[in-house]
Amino acid sequence: MAYAQGLRMAGQILANIGKGSAAVARAYPAQTAAGAGLLVGVPAVMARKQGELEGYYNPEHSGIGGTVSRGLLNPLVGIAYGQGHEAGRERAQPNELSSQEIEQIQKYLRQQEFEKRKQMLQGIMNPVVIKN
Repeated sequence: MAYAQGLRMAGQILANIGKGSAAVARAYPAQTAAGAGLLVGVPAVMARKQGELEGYYNPEHSGIGGTVSRGLLNPLVGIAYGQGHEAGRERAQPNELSSQEIEQIQKYLRQQEFEKRKQMLQGIMNPVVIKN
């Protein structure tokens, strides 16, 4: 609901800019507000989602380049991208493993593999004879 109100307000502000658009804005206020809101809101929503995905998949990246490049033409889009990138990094942090944890996991997996091979060789060396 907050997004819809923000889009409507942005559309109303943009609709009142300029003399030519004032007549159109007075004749069709809802349509003008919705159209201008879409022009401002849709790119911002898309930039936030893209920033969130990039922040999630690469949390070490700062995101400043994407924020600046998107903010050159539309500052709202740059702000949305930056907020999305920060949200993606925060969401990705619990999934990160330290190098020590990775080494422990690899050591455990090697030990499990060694145990399986050991059991297989013991089975080959000591066959079980079933008597009828």
